[in-house]
Amino acid sequence: MELEKKYIEEVRKRNAEIMKEMVVDALRMGCKAHITVEILDLHDGGAKGTIQEHCNKVNPAMCIVASRGTGAFGRAFLGSVSDYLVHNLKCPVIVVKTTKSAEKAPA
Repeated sequence: MELEKKYIEEVRKRNAEIMKEMVVDALRMGCKAHITVEILDLHDGGAKGTIQEHCNKVNPAMCIVASRGTGAFGRAFLGSVSDYLVHNLKCPVIVVKTTKSAEKAPA
């Protein structure tokens, strides 16, 4: 159990670092928008509802989510969080493919 807590904390720390790098890159490329990054803790509930509730509360200009790249088979049985958000959020949704899912995509 202790190892799991350490792992979760390490993942959270790395996610925060990645988000910070993305904001710095956006600013370096000339983005003039006000950028606020929020990382939601989703391990205790459903991602779809949690993200949708949060977006309804804070009314963001856009929502950026990552695709896990489960493919059509995985989406058929598990459902796709990103697909749900694209169709149900009031704001634009950008889905970013992970390196792993981008490598699987057909050319």
